[in-house]
Amino acid sequence: MQNVEQIAPANEKNFSTFEVRPGVKMPDWSVVTSELAKQALADINKAFGIEKCFTEYDPDEDRVRIGILRFFAKHGRAPTTDELAKKLALPKTEVFENLVRLKKKDLVVLDDATERIVGAYPLTERETEHLVEIEGQQIHAMCAIDALGTGSMFKKDIQIRSSCRATGAPITIELTANGTEIRSVDPETAIVWSGIQLSDGCAADSLCTVLAFFSSDEEFENWRTKEHPNTPGYRLTVNEGMQVGRAIFDPFLASTEV
Repeated sequence: MQNVEQIAPANEKNFSTFEVRPGVKMPDWSVVTSELAKQALADINKAFGIEKCFTEYDPDEDRVRIGILRFFAKHGRAPTTDELAKKLALPKTEVFENLVRLKKKDLVVLDDATERIVGAYPLTERETEHLVEIEGQQIHAMCAIDALGTGSMFKKDIQIRSSCRATGAPITIELTANGTEIRSVDPETAIVWSGIQLSDGCAADSLCTVLAFFSSDEEFENWRTKEHPNTPGYRLTVNEGMQVGRAIFDPFLASTEV
């Protein structure tokens, strides 16, 4: 099966890259060997609005976002603003100003009422279908693609415990070689649906909701016919989904200590 529904072909702009720090480009197209995965990645970038994230992305914002991701890996949760300020040795006001800018760029998610840090792609404190275990910590990923990119981002082997969006049946995936290779997928028939939906300011609440695992093609087809018949997107193998996840998230911590 190829892509379920071909949306408007990605133009050259959708295959562009952005420098997140000296010598590190986002996304990393070199890890995507599947043409279908490449097209899915291009259209995810388009739906996400990648330009707003990285066109004027500065080192201070980068430092704060990296601090959040490192804290997640160590503690299994997001830091408070105070904890983040202490970790980065920065004034709390400066950290908060960067968080506000990162929220506008949809690189972090803050609670609307309290401005508490909820997540930084690919990780979240919200309970999702996708639980990633990394060095003893259990952390939720925002979507299936995010889960598949978490291991290589941290350069760690991980286990993903997720579920079929259609039936709720468990899906377990183990990634090895620092998150770059698939050790096992249970059930072996599991696939990734890379739906394409405009992020509308917060991908966690929109685009991420149509990036999911399914236990089989049959379950996926039944679900899509009933739930999302008009949502375009791509049916990917787990390996293709991992390629997309790596391309997005490998650069997030590249050339930094993790």
